[in-house]
Amino acid sequence: AIPQNLFHLEQLRPDFALLRIVAKSLILWDQIEPTNEWVDRQTPAFLSKLPTSGADIDWLLVTQTKANLAAGACLALGLRFAGSSNEAVKDLLIARLLGFRDAARSDAHVALMASKPSPDD
Repeated sequence: AIPQNLFHLEQLRPDFALLRIVAKSLILWDQIEPTNEWVDRQTPAFLSKLPTSGADIDWLLVTQTKANLAAGACLALGLRFAGSSNEAVKDLLIARLLGFRDAARSDAHVALMASKPSPDD
């Protein structure tokens, strides 16, 4: 299932979130809508309502999971409307692609951007 709270989020690798959205969308094939709202609804609401202070939150994990959820929803849209010549879907996917391309990136050294250390460290 898609994580619905921070505890579940920490138990899921971000790239698996993409696979879960695609799998969910394949099952609920007829419910896929070619809109930005549908893509946004695939991200659980709690990810947008996280406190910005006073909480021990792995922000790298949150950001990667949000990106993977959006990418999974876009992949599902592409699968659903492939070959349909649907201009709305094409425009939506191009806009999302450009959004990923133009997203702000950290200038920090790779080691500083790393998530929490692994249990082996």
